[in-house]
Amino acid sequence: MALPPIEKTAVMLLRFTPKASQNLIATVIESLTGGGIIIVESEGLYDENGKIIIAGNEGSARKSDVVLGLTTTQKLLEHEAENIVKLVKICRTSQRHMPLIMEPFSSLAREDFINIEHEHDGDYDEDGLFTSGERALLVESMIAAIPAPTSSREVGGQDDDKKPSSLVEEAYRKLRSLESEDGYEGHTSTLIEILHQKDYIDAMAPIHISHIKKRISKETYSILKAPPLEAIRDYYGDGVAFYFAWMYHMICWYVIPGLFGLG
Repeated sequence: MALPPIEKTAVMLLRFTPKASQNLIATVIESLTGGGIIIVESEGLYDENGKIIIAGNEGSARKSDVVLGLTTTQKLLEHEAENIVKLVKICRTSQRHMPLIMEPFSSLAREDFINIEHEHDGDYDEDGLFTSGERALLVESMIAAIPAPTSSREVGGQDDDKKPSSLVEEAYRKLRSLESEDGYEGHTSTLIEILHQKDYIDAMAPIHISHIKKRISKETYSILKAPPLEAIRDYYGDGVAFYFAWMYHMICWYVIPGLFGLG
């Protein structure tokens, strides 16, 4: 079973602390949407009637955390992989002696990257193009690149000759003041950097896919088999896969010296 469509599946989790005001959260949502991010799930943002929960007085803390489930579109995901991250993937070639090679992803050669047989096809999307780990990497890259607002117009304000909404103006003022307080004048900070620095968010992380995580854990803890390196790479990334590959290599090489030591 392939991964569900990216547009309907939350890939990254963003959690606000009670310190974040409702106005600030609304402005962050506008900035995320403007950066191509889709909010498919939320917790603590709307009441049972589907209306936005309004926080208390200005400066007061929220009673609960707000959690957003974030994703993007397939088209933007492929654009990020090709032009920003320069994602390297397995690609078909016309060479008989070398049918598969590692190449940077290109939308022009998209057909050479899709529907390649893998050990676990369920770790990929329906085209066999991106793994769950690659999805998370690309969406995180998109979120991390979103700049902090530089004017009320950029976060949904009205034209200069009109009075901007109090929600937008308050949140814009607060974000800009955070930059100047920490000496960021002249430096283009990203939205996530500012929110982290002032403890308005305390978590931004990929969302686990339970059945893949359980399968990898079961196969990794097996004594009789090598760790599922390809599955680990597809889910957790190259760095984690290299760690398990190195540890397995060391364990195998230390078996014989260990037996001599016991003797």
